[in-house]
Amino acid sequence: MEKISQRKLKRTVKRKSEDSYHNVSSVTFKNNFMILEVDNNSYNLPLKTISQKLLNASTKEREAFKIICSGYGINWPLIDEDLSIDGLIRTYTELNS
Repeated sequence: MEKISQRKLKRTVKRKSEDSYHNVSSVTFKNNFMILEVDNNSYNLPLKTISQKLLNASTKEREAFKIICSGYGINWPLIDEDLSIDGLIRTYTELNS
């Protein structure tokens, strides 16, 4: 059985405008995908497309993240990686259009 890495967030951030601030409810990893649950939607993103650093990161490094800028992005301090929520959603849309 495949191991699923998951970390539920204890607090969420309310969306303040269309261009920024999202309600991120979870960030999980399965195989080489990140599953992002934000604003009541789920996005499956291939790590090879969104971040080479996350693709090569250990489970511990992937799980050590924090939501930054009031829901604008995600930071992985152990691998020095920052990704914007808007950018992740845009990538998902481009991959699935």
